Amino acid sequence: MSELVESYLNKVKQFCNPLVPKTKQEQATRILDIALGSKSFIGGCGYKKGTMHENMFALIFPDLERQVVFGTGVNGSKEWLSRRFIVDFYDRKSNVIYEIDGKSHKKKLQVLKDALRDLFFKNLGIKTIRISNQEVENMAAKVISKNINNEVLYGKSVG
Repeated sequence: MSELVESYLNKVKQFCNPLVPKTKQEQATRILDIALGSKSFIGGCGYKKGTMHENMFALIFPDLERQVVFGTGVNGSKEWLSRRFIVDFYDRKSNVIYEIDGKSHKKKLQVLKDALRDLFFKNLGIKTIRISNQEVENMAAKVISKNINNEVLYGKSVG
């Protein structure tokens, strides 16, 4: 990866990182969150900011629905061990779910939970595609590289 692409990728990561405040109000809120310990996890159920890698993926694929809830039905708690599943991204047209998986998804218990979720969606005829954080960064780097190359081809200034 070129230094220029890496530089842009780092800027995208900083922009997408929910822990990096964008405004004075967000800075103050983040300081309070840290001081009061009110947010111990970034991402997941009901957290609209998403993880850095989810935000990066959303920039690459802005038309996908985010944080979509699927109910498991009347006996879902018994059959699927959950009343609902929340997916990172959903493409209704192709009936595909995209899950952005960080390091926690490599732990044995989480692998089992993910397999159960994937089976639930398979039974509904929905395909699940799991994408690692590193794969998201690689996708972003490719998009950045392509855009830089297009800028150079059309004689615009880059950098």
